[in-house]
Amino acid sequence: MERPTDTNPDQAWHFSNFGKSTGIPYNDYNQSTVYPTKKGPVFWGAAPILTVVHQEFVVGKDPPLVKIKGMNIMDQNPVFMHASFLKNSLSKEDTLWKSDFSKGYSKDNFPSNSSYLSLNNIHWDSISPGFQMPLNLKFPYDQNSFNFSFVNQSVLGRDKIVYRYVLEGADQVWSDISTKSNSRIYSNLVPGDYTFKVATRSPQSTSHGSGPWPCISQSYQ
Repeated sequence: MERPTDTNPDQAWHFSNFGKSTGIPYNDYNQSTVYPTKKGPVFWGAAPILTVVHQEFVVGKDPPLVKIKGMNIMDQNPVFMHASFLKNSLSKEDTLWKSDFSKGYSKDNFPSNSSYLSLNNIHWDSISPGFQMPLNLKFPYDQNSFNFSFVNQSVLGRDKIVYRYVLEGADQVWSDISTKSNSRIYSNLVPGDYTFKVATRSPQSTSHGSGPWPCISQSYQ
């Protein structure tokens, strides 16, 4: 808690709330089990543990990271890893089984690519590490309805993580700040080059709502 003092009477009141999102394991503490100490820490009792709250809101020095983790195209959720990558990763002794083990494929009898992306002539140069998102994605004219999902993987304060995004070439301004981790659906776009950007902010990496907005971008045509 921060409050006005004799040396800083204009200091605004500010309260830091603690809950499960900030690492407190329980919210239903027993009555008459709280004990505040003179040095600041507060002891809370809830069977079967004792929680000590130091009342120190730690502001991280490293900015939070945001990743684009998924993309829907025409209401489809495609996988952007090329079948050729899987085939080239197999040795002659390996077998890649279907999820129900009804059929297996070896390097010599690997099936042809019949994915939604291949059938609809959607191409890309490579994929990013981690969530394996396409880089320099190219759409045909009839596959121009899509949206994105993204994630800030910070552990603390997940209910207070916020995002904003923009599709350069379509949007004039950034979106409103929101806790939603997906963009609106873009459709009926004219042919051209587009760049999707998303930015995030986490409570433990900012100070009272201000701070950096780390951003990631990917380009599409």
